[in-house]
Amino acid sequence: MMLVNGKEIFDISEVTEYMEKFEDKLQESYNKINQLKVDIERLDAEIDACMEVDILSGTAISRKDLSNVQARKANVESQLDTELQKVTKIKEIRDKKVAELIPKASKSIQQDLATFNSTVERETFARLQEIRQKQEELLLTLALARNTAIREISKYNQVCNFSGLTQYEKTASSQMFHNAGFTPHRSFPELGSPLINCNNLLAIEDVLGRSRADANAQYNGDKSAEDKKQLPPAKTLKDIDLQKFLDEIKE
Repeated sequence: MMLVNGKEIFDISEVTEYMEKFEDKLQESYNKINQLKVDIERLDAEIDACMEVDILSGTAISRKDLSNVQARKANVESQLDTELQKVTKIKEIRDKKVAELIPKASKSIQQDLATFNSTVERETFARLQEIRQKQEELLLTLALARNTAIREISKYNQVCNFSGLTQYEKTASSQMFHNAGFTPHRSFPELGSPLINCNNLLAIEDVLGRSRADANAQYNGDKSAEDKKQLPPAKTLKDIDLQKFLDEIKE
């Protein structure tokens, strides 16, 4: 169940609570059935032992002992049969009612999915759009700054070339900079990758974990064993306060 805009969605408690009541009774029967099966195995062993004694001695006592054990087994088998029938009946009663509840729950879930899409999904993508717009602005700003740096260095190189001092020229190309958006910057890997390389949102937690591992490896690549340290761990699903986010959603 989720609470969005004060409305409960994905609430199937009517079905689950009904089934749970039957599950308790079924579990009681399952436990009893297992115990009865153990008792039957034990009685089978007793019958074998009594039969062996009766074959060897053939006395009235041995025949009576064998008959008593066989009667006890028949009684236990009768109890087992009754309990198995009870399980079948409980399931029949439960399944009949569940078959009535499921269509209603199905319609409710379909409506809830529409609500989820228009609230949680839309709000998330709206916030991501804001972040993306800021990211676009920052990346364009960086591109412009780099182009300016390359242009100014090119002017400097022209002066060096004109003066015959080409040994002082500097590289003036985009290769001077870190251009891989999905990997940490080589100069400050502790900041992580500027972009998230995730083409399947279902894998986001794993992607973030691998990205942080790459940052750790690059950050510690040239450090001695004593200087190496772990960067703060990547966030996981456990770090997210979902209800706080849901409470912030406005209709």
